[in-house]
Order: sequence, then structure tokens, then C-alpha cells
Amino acid sequence: MCYIHMSYRCTFFGRMLSPLTNWRKDKFGGSLENRARFAVMAAEAIKKRCGRDFIIEASISGEDAAGGYTLQDAIEYARMFAGHIDILQLRGAYIDPSNLHAFIPESNPTPTLPIR
Repeated sequence: MCYIHMSYRCTFFGRMLSPLTNWRKDKFGGSLENRARFAVMAAEAIKKRCGRDFIIEASISGEDAAGGYTLQDAIEYARMFAGHIDILQLRGAYIDPSNLHAFIPESNPTPTLPIR
């Protein structure tokens, strides 16, 4: 089993999916299908090398920052990955890598539930 992290524009795969960071004008940029192409090709190469039964898990953001891809786009990505990726995590809100406050718990408190 392998895991491909494609969430939050923090990795190469995530940057390829987002129109905010993928400005390519070739077959890997522009449309949703083109932006998903590299991830699909990578998954196909893994399956070819490791076998069709080899499990690939991946994650994508449920939506991108303003001007990026939407939840509907993420659902379309999920459809494109069907048959290539076996387990797909749809992650919650995006994390902006340029905003370090998102990574500092004191500046972005998370509600907690009491432990019983």
C-alpha cells in the first residue's frame, strides 16, 4: 500500500491540482482533467510496477482557497481518480501554506470535547 498526499497545496501533487499554483499551459495545466493528469499517471505507473492489487490511498482537499477549486471540482477529481486510486480521503478546509498562523495552535484554537 502507498499513500499520495495531494491536500492543501503543500505538496507537488496538491500544487498540480490547484489553479492557484498550477499555471501550466501544457497538458498538465488549465482544465480540471489536465490538472489531474499527473496524479492519474503516477497512480497508473504505481499499479503497473506493483500490480493491480496494490492499494493506493490518496487525499485531496475538499476545496481550495478563494479562486481555487471548489467542492464540486473535488468531487469531479474523485470521479477522475476512480479506477486509479483505491481509497480517497476528501479533507476539510484548505490550509494556506503562506499563512503560518494556520499551523500555530495558540493562534488558531480548536474546540475540544471533554474526555469521559
